Amino acid sequence: RDTDDDREIQASHDGRTVRIHNKSHPSKSVTISLDSFEYGPDPQNRHTLPSPRSHPLGVTIENTGEDELHPVVNGQYVFSSYGYTLGEIAFYPGSTDWFFFSGSVYAYSSKDGYRSFLFESEFGLESLTISGDGTFFITLSSYDIIEWYHIINGRQVEKVLTMRIIDDNEWIAWTDDGYYTSSANGDGKVGWIVNSGIDTRSDYYSARQFERIFYRPDYVRAVVKHHGDVEKARAEVGGEFFDIADLRSIAPARIEIKAPGSVMANTVKVDIQVDKRSLPMTDIAAYVNGIPTTPTRHRILSGADRERFSKTVTLPLNAKNNEVRIEVFNGTSMGVATRQIDRKGVIRKPKKGDLYLLSIGVNAFPNMPEADLEYAAKDAEVLATTFKKKERGLFRRVHVKTLSDGSRTQPTRKNILAALDFIKPATGNDTVILFLASHGLSDKAGNYYFVPRDARYADIQGLFKGVAHAPSLISWEVVSKRYDIRQAKGCYL
Repeated sequence: RDTDDDREIQASHDGRTVRIHNKSHPSKSVTISLDSFEYGPDPQNRHTLPSPRSHPLGVTIENTGEDELHPVVNGQYVFSSYGYTLGEIAFYPGSTDWFFFSGSVYAYSSKDGYRSFLFESEFGLESLTISGDGTFFITLSSYDIIEWYHIINGRQVEKVLTMRIIDDNEWIAWTDDGYYTSSANGDGKVGWIVNSGIDTRSDYYSARQFERIFYRPDYVRAVVKHHGDVEKARAEVGGEFFDIADLRSIAPARIEIKAPGSVMANTVKVDIQVDKRSLPMTDIAAYVNGIPTTPTRHRILSGADRERFSKTVTLPLNAKNNEVRIEVFNGTSMGVATRQIDRKGVIRKPKKGDLYLLSIGVNAFPNMPEADLEYAAKDAEVLATTFKKKERGLFRRVHVKTLSDGSRTQPTRKNILAALDFIKPATGNDTVILFLASHGLSDKAGNYYFVPRDARYADIQGLFKGVAHAPSLISWEVVSKRYDIRQAKGCYL
């Protein structure tokens, strides 16, 4: 982004909706909502938000130009020495207190001469404002970083949330204790550098590598709701919380992708070496241009391979430019390594792959008959029949498994979980479709649950009351772990 543009931060009355208004280039303006975590362009200013207030009644400000280094407010010097250029001001509602910055941010009151250092800017502040209700002090810095601070007694602040806009589609927002919410790929752009001592190279980990622990949109919302009070936020959402200071104890595996061999018939053999850093390793997966190539049955690690291993993997190269990615999971964090492998010569068209379709539809719920549906089972059956007819067209073979009220295998929780293994023979050249038709619901944390035929009302009611265990339902986590789905942000099964 061009940070030289004339930009300012605007905020709604409660500070939960902000707009980065680009006065020089309005088409580059964007709006962010902390209620829905929606982010997007806002060239027409669909959210009419007030700009920072810089001159309330009864206050005169002098010597604020770039060449003036001694700000004077109501005839009084703010500082006793030179060197403080008054950059921008935002007034606290209902008083003559205001916040201003000159490299560092201070609070000052012309009413009683109170002055207090708040914090030093780490990123180069561009603009600041205060919400109309006096709750949040909000700053816009270089690198498109927005920070929300809770105002205490109009004179002190405590940080609540930091957000970075990475480009026009990606963003990440995080709390000081490491928990975050983000767009689909935003957490791959931000992370932590962990020092290992004076004689050892530091390690960098992206937030995505710890997604299973730190991706908590529910907690981030609760922190905002409680104005940064971590204890209240944790009590509201429940669950276990990890101390980010102990990141090394769950560090992901170290992966080395060695120089590839020669390309033969659209494939290449690549040697990899993997060492655990903390917890024993559980599974491995290879991707080419984002497409998984490791069959499910070959992903599980056992024995000595859970500590260290070297192996040669054969990968398909169906394009001239190929990004190879190796992921190794230890049950908590994910090690990642990538390498670019470019092809020369003729690119042969890949052979047709197989289609694996697991189609599940539930109409009847014996334990709660008032919840019965009409078309879910039929949808699953018709989809399976339709794809089976395409067997000699798009795919080499079509493998179909249907669980519905009209099929021999009923869509109970036990049968559905067993049927998830149906796709295990699939390879990177194959296509997999999981079709689910039934009731579904999400808990307070946003975790999706599929409702099978033998579901019980008590479990559904428990989710709405904050109970984390629902033994008769099927959580998306069960499916994601079975199918190695790492990214589930904003995408419910």
